[in-house]
Amino acid sequence: MRNSGAAAVVEGIGDHGCEYMTGGVVVVLGPTGRNFAAGMSGGVAFVFDPLLEFPGKCNLELVDLYPIEDEEDEDLLHSLIAEHGERTGSTVAKALLQDWFTTKKQFVKVFPRDYKRVLESQKTASANEIEEEVLGETDAFEKLKAISSLATPVTPANNASPKNVTKNLPLKKVRPTRSAAPTKLKGFVAYERETLGYRDASERLLDWKEVHFPCNDAATTETLLATQSARCMDCGTPFCHNTNTGCPLGNKIPEWNDLVNQNRWRDALDRLHETNNFPEFTGRVCPAPCEGSCVLGIIENPVAIKVRIARFPNPDTLFGPITTTVYSYTLRKTETFVFTKRASSAPSWTGGSRRAGSSRPRPRTGRARRSR
Repeated sequence: MRNSGAAAVVEGIGDHGCEYMTGGVVVVLGPTGRNFAAGMSGGVAFVFDPLLEFPGKCNLELVDLYPIEDEEDEDLLHSLIAEHGERTGSTVAKALLQDWFTTKKQFVKVFPRDYKRVLESQKTASANEIEEEVLGETDAFEKLKAISSLATPVTPANNASPKNVTKNLPLKKVRPTRSAAPTKLKGFVAYERETLGYRDASERLLDWKEVHFPCNDAATTETLLATQSARCMDCGTPFCHNTNTGCPLGNKIPEWNDLVNQNRWRDALDRLHETNNFPEFTGRVCPAPCEGSCVLGIIENPVAIKVRIARFPNPDTLFGPITTTVYSYTLRKTETFVFTKRASSAPSWTGGSRRAGSSRPRPRTGRARRSR
């Protein structure tokens, strides 16, 4: 029988069944002869084999045998047997359908290898086309913003100002977003995402204040940042700091998050400066592709990263109080360098040259000697 597209149901078949078959579906409800599926290049056959004799009668040069596990295959086989029973009054079909749960396990699917590969390629191509259409209709930048800083609104309970609540977004939060003593272990399970959010652009144009909504006090800010950093799970595949998929600067975000969670702000700043010379600026204007590439974002809101880069604690908290020590150096008897030093474990130097009698500093090179 050289089927090329028909759907056939038989209750037995002799030698060379489905020889050179190129399409269609064949269901065999009884015994088969030898050399089944010789030269079979297309279509599919289902053979009832309660005695497990069929593999020895099948020509396996071009085909493979599979159990009936796919739901689509089961529905097709059941419908064909049911239709055969209705049209012919077959007692064989009726008996098989009475105990279908057992019967379906005794069928064997005969599937040509090349035909299977072609069908899988077509399914993959179709899925890719659908995905491309969906992506083509999606504004990637808007989607990135949606899962970034404005993805989760701040509730009035967490921030007193009603202006801080993002419009048209749900306010209910099942998990806490802040904890006095956040736990790093399973932090992404225990805590929900929260960001400070942005003030309205029309407001920000009128002043030089922070672009983010302010927290009530420094303690509240540190609690928020420590809790949010605990959500970073050090996933082992940190796409967030990969320059091709996340941060274009390659900031070591998982390590940095861990230091923030431990309240080691000095070490966190040093780690950030290894890859970023100006976090005070980039932390505010960057669209946060690191958050868009966060592995946690596959299943829920990603880790809030950007807000911590922009909201370091007060420098006095990090490095101690600022005191000024003046060192005066004379250049060619007419110019003086004045340096100031921060009294801390990490000195910060500022300075410039100033002509004698002038209050305007200007840069100058040359050999300096200490003024007496």
